[in-house]
Amino acid sequence: MPSEFVNHYTKILNLGRHNSASSSSSSSSSSQAGQISVVNHEKKIALHDLLFSIENTELNTGTIGGFINQLNELEESELRTTAQRDTEQAALEEAVVSKLTVALYRDALDLYLSQATQVEAAAEWWAEIENSTFGVLWYFLQTLPLRLYNVATTIARALHAQRLPLTLSNLSPRTLRTLFPSPSSATFRPHQLTVAFFPYLRAQESLTLAMLLPAVAPLTVQTRTRFGKRIVEYASLTMRFINLPLELTRQECRHNRLALEKIRDKRANVLGKLASLRPNLASISTIGSTSATKGLARRQEYTNFLQTLIGVISPGSSSSSITSDTPLTPLLTLTHYLPSHVNKHEYDMQNPVSLVPPSRLVQIWPQLVLLPPLAFYLLTTGAKENWVPRLLDVLKDGKETIRGFVSGWLIEPLMDVLKTVRGGRDEGVIVSQEGVAANLESLERMSISLARDRLNYTQEQLAQLAAQVKLGDLTPIMEVYEEDMKRPLVSAVKGELIRGVLLQVQKAKVDIDQALSGIDRLLKSQELTFAFVGVAPAFGVVYLSFNILGRLWTGGRGRGRWGGKQRRKAVWEGMRRIERLLIRSPSTPAARPSNAPADPDVAIAASPSSETGPGIGEGIAPVSLLAPLPTGLLILSLTRIRSYALQYLPNKIREPFLEDLGDLEDPSLGREDKLLVVQRMWRCWGSGGEGVLKL
Repeated sequence: MPSEFVNHYTKILNLGRHNSASSSSSSSSSSQAGQISVVNHEKKIALHDLLFSIENTELNTGTIGGFINQLNELEESELRTTAQRDTEQAALEEAVVSKLTVALYRDALDLYLSQATQVEAAAEWWAEIENSTFGVLWYFLQTLPLRLYNVATTIARALHAQRLPLTLSNLSPRTLRTLFPSPSSATFRPHQLTVAFFPYLRAQESLTLAMLLPAVAPLTVQTRTRFGKRIVEYASLTMRFINLPLELTRQECRHNRLALEKIRDKRANVLGKLASLRPNLASISTIGSTSATKGLARRQEYTNFLQTLIGVISPGSSSSSITSDTPLTPLLTLTHYLPSHVNKHEYDMQNPVSLVPPSRLVQIWPQLVLLPPLAFYLLTTGAKENWVPRLLDVLKDGKETIRGFVSGWLIEPLMDVLKTVRGGRDEGVIVSQEGVAANLESLERMSISLARDRLNYTQEQLAQLAAQVKLGDLTPIMEVYEEDMKRPLVSAVKGELIRGVLLQVQKAKVDIDQALSGIDRLLKSQELTFAFVGVAPAFGVVYLSFNILGRLWTGGRGRGRWGGKQRRKAVWEGMRRIERLLIRSPSTPAARPSNAPADPDVAIAASPSSETGPGIGEGIAPVSLLAPLPTGLLILSLTRIRSYALQYLPNKIREPFLEDLGDLEDPSLGREDKLLVVQRMWRCWGSGGEGVLKL
């Protein structure tokens, strides 16, 4: 299954010549219908069926080989007849050859891209292990059983070669020294058992003392005596020997990483050359680009392209030795080269040492071996020390705490908020309206009674006084109280002063109730605000708790905005690598039309490639294209970024982002143009834009 990059990159090539073949057949068959022989008619039907099968079949090297054999049989049958080939037949054959050529080109691109991506991922894995001391130690522990097995196998083979039985006496150090003599001090080659323990040393022609005794942090012990200096030197030497297995393991990771990077560069170099062939194939298969070209000349163009493709995929084979007037021979050759390259790639990954990361079982066997005994030990000791019931009590307390928090701080406050939104409470928060009305009516009755007894008010005056009391005006009552205060003893003996004092107390109660009613109305107007303020801390605690649990569950990577911070960081690193490649990579001079369209697909479809087009002259602007290796490495980074964009970016920004990636993938754009595209991407998608490339 071709990758997303390959599908996008070869999309323009899928505009085959079937439409043109159909149009040409409709025009020629009407004028030459009476002249077409039965043989040609049958072959056209066979070509139509073959073209239909190609368009409705998932093409790979196996199915392409079958279609090539069918086309070859049709050509052999034509050679046995004397019928002449007409325009429609030539167009159909050209459409079949075009689709098979594009399919093989797409398979070659996908094959080298998948291999380079696989190798690069493995190299990054080794680099991550190499840069971490704990990673090196853990990798050494993971591969320790395999290393011991290799040593045991080496000893068993040596005993079998010497016809010695596998006994404990033959495993003594003296016997092992006899079986495996130390190499000469002049060559300083690694010992056979050392090579069995560290297989990468098999590729080392010789070892140096710095390799065997890696540098470690020097001991910062100051002493003035000669004896003290000797002790420090011996201690430092001992530390180096103790650290020797880890250092050799680190060098193994480095060796594997460097070897994988060499393989990646080879695949990327071929990938860059394959990418640069797209303009040639597009210029050949473009509809109507060479309408005056004869059929034989068109077939020769496909043959030349296929021979060039063979030379790129298999540089060791001479493409000039594959001479043929028909493109079927190089097509068949490619169907054999691509599967053989898969086998060669697998051989390169395993020889002279395995460069692939260890299997999943090798990586997790320490957990599988250590975790069950550790869990059993904890359970048995917990049963003895009675900490399991205490742990269960703690879990129960935690459960009750969570339940109380949810019920008392989330559900009940939210229900209060809903009640407030629906209409709130009619009763007061501090005082009730009935209590305030009762105190006011009591004050009114007391005032009327005092005015009737002391001031001899009529009914109209009493009604007017009642209205004044409701408004808070007690002037007549206060005048009576003032007169009583002039004769306090007499008024006290008569009881009139006490009556006035009690009336003043009732007046104070009414004033206090009215003040509290005002406060109550103020609180009621802000009741919804207070409800949300009460529930906000609980929501903050819940948000923080779920955020922390989410980070723990996903290992800190997260799936936040646009794939999370870690994935955006990977895209940022990819863009930085692309810009670094464009700045540091060498370029090759080429030319393109100065009035070329801005769209890369339109540009390729409208003009031939720089290799087959006109020279630099009038109307031609010189450009500096990237070399094959930087182009291949650029495609690797762009493939990863394209996969990220298709998976995580929203629709509103995905299309313009993919258009920028398409500009970087366009082989007709030079290095300076691609640097401008990178600057545009930093500006539009970086910190000042949408934030896709923001850490």
